[in-house]
Amino acid sequence: MTSAEALANPLHQDVSLSYPSFSAPELEGVHVDSHFSDRNREGRLLAFLARFLSEKDRSEVVGLGLDERAAIVIQDGTFRVFSTAGQWVWLYRVTGPAHLAGGQPLDLSGITRVRLASGAEWSWPPDFASLQGIELRVQGGVVGVVQ
Repeated sequence: MTSAEALANPLHQDVSLSYPSFSAPELEGVHVDSHFSDRNREGRLLAFLARFLSEKDRSEVVGLGLDERAAIVIQDGTFRVFSTAGQWVWLYRVTGPAHLAGGQPLDLSGITRVRLASGAEWSWPPDFASLQGIELRVQGGVVGVVQ
């Protein structure tokens, strides 16, 4: 599923979403997507997070995008980023609301995106107020920066 397809109709049957059942409690409620930038997966992740937000009736959801040569280590209430040059870890916090309707493009607000380079270290779960992020929205299936 490409980002464009997922944003155009996040309720399409091919937008397959499974809810994680990790044995690591640190990842409870976190949706993880790998090969993030190389495969242009931001829109796809946002569609999944919108579904996660509405289907699980949560007030917020967290997404984690990992570029191909990037990783995080979560230990003792903190996380640290490891990556090579030009590779990032992307954190998303979505509070919505999300507008989901069959055959309709996604509308989603309340999105904070944070790009983290190697060596970044913060508390886990992330305190988005202490991270420098930008605000995004999805309108008519198009992701944009809120000015």
